[in-house]
Amino acid sequence: MKTKTLFISLIAFVLFSCNQGNKEAIKEYQECMLTLLSDDLLSIELINERHKMCLDSILIKYDLKENHEFLANFDFLPEIKETREKLINLLIINVNKLLQNNQWGYENIGLNWRNNEVARLDFDGTMFKLDFYAMTGIMLEWAIDETFTGRYRIEVEDNRIYVVLVNSGEESLMRLRKNNQGRFYLDGEYRFWQEQ
Repeated sequence: MKTKTLFISLIAFVLFSCNQGNKEAIKEYQECMLTLLSDDLLSIELINERHKMCLDSILIKYDLKENHEFLANFDFLPEIKETREKLINLLIINVNKLLQNNQWGYENIGLNWRNNEVARLDFDGTMFKLDFYAMTGIMLEWAIDETFTGRYRIEVEDNRIYVVLVNSGEESLMRLRKNNQGRFYLDGEYRFWQEQ
């Protein structure tokens, strides 16, 4: 009986110690991920890279690489989901600020002025305004030809950031991207560049 009690106590201690180590690892992972919290967070790739770095760090430090149960359940833990959700929400807020603080332009200018296209896209936090310009008059000056307005929302899906424009019940999807020079653009039916 004494041996059985000692054995059960030993198993309980080992399970508690492992569980306590897992909790410490999770807390350290969260702290590592939350260092991304800033107004500069504008990339889902940055979140994914940091996830890999933070996870690798705790797996090595807490010797969890071979703990298949921990690895299989890691992304489904409430603390991990909450941390990622917090980062995604901040990402959406920052993208919305980027959209509002910049004007977005599309230009397709060629030799034949009749085929030239210019458009400007503005965001105010919940609504968008899309102006299409055309050349008018003898002086060939640009003037607003058509205007569309509606609501917009920002979505993060499949490791991509999308801006969804909703006008008269129809949705237009544009992906927020960044070129090699660090300039953002919205890629959809037209490519709207962040204007300098």
